[in-house]
Amino acid sequence: MLLVSASNVVAEVSVEDIWLFYFSKVQQPPPTTSGAEGEEGSASPSAGQQQKQPSASIAGNCPGRVIGQASDEMHSAFTENWPFRSASYELYFTEKEQLAKTVYSLALFTGDIDSSILLEKFVKGVQGYRYSVGQVCDWLNSFFFKSDVASLAPSPDELSLVGYLLQDRIIRLEGKRFVSTGEVRHILAASSGKKRSFDLNLRHERLHVIWEESKTFCQNSLDQWSRISDEEKKGIRKTLHVYSDKNETDIVKEWAVRNAEQTPTSIYESL
Repeated sequence: MLLVSASNVVAEVSVEDIWLFYFSKVQQPPPTTSGAEGEEGSASPSAGQQQKQPSASIAGNCPGRVIGQASDEMHSAFTENWPFRSASYELYFTEKEQLAKTVYSLALFTGDIDSSILLEKFVKGVQGYRYSVGQVCDWLNSFFFKSDVASLAPSPDELSLVGYLLQDRIIRLEGKRFVSTGEVRHILAASSGKKRSFDLNLRHERLHVIWEESKTFCQNSLDQWSRISDEEKKGIRKTLHVYSDKNETDIVKEWAVRNAEQTPTSIYESL
């Protein structure tokens, strides 16, 4: 098992690499986008501005990457044999702001946030995420093939995520569409925050995978929810005010995940 972090780069991905890879496939010229002062400029940064990225950490049944210098905690978590490890592409970020910047447009696309949430606010709160590979492909296909690419050039951080997934063979271009390679079903990411540890945030995102994969966990949670009083449910909704506009199942899912994250091993026993 080889776990490679940013300090041991063997293959680098730049924003320019992704543009060239993408447009070589669809045979269209790279787009231009307006600069901050309204000037026309390339969507790719200059060589001096290109971000250096870590090499892939794909070995055996542990697909994923560490973005930054891997801690001992990250090394241990990366190879943990939890039930759906081989089905999950895991990204560990040492900087939570960088994690958030890779997924802002995706969160808007899926409706997890609305356009009133600006990037500046988003990066202050997000410490992890979980999306299916299908959701990511839908986002990319909408972004590249159904929109005016020239006016919606993705950010360098978002292109970095695309680069990881292409280079690590999680997604591929088939004709003029992004599709899953079938290697994994979920893409998750975690970092640490001021009040929540990396381990807790990773456990939370893995539990979201378990909700999608385990009928037992899902049904047990729904049954438990049905047995609590309306007053208790009202209190739970207040603590989950961010999800107040979601449907009942989404609220139950977040409530169940937050309960289960406090007992890290017991959830596996019921799968």
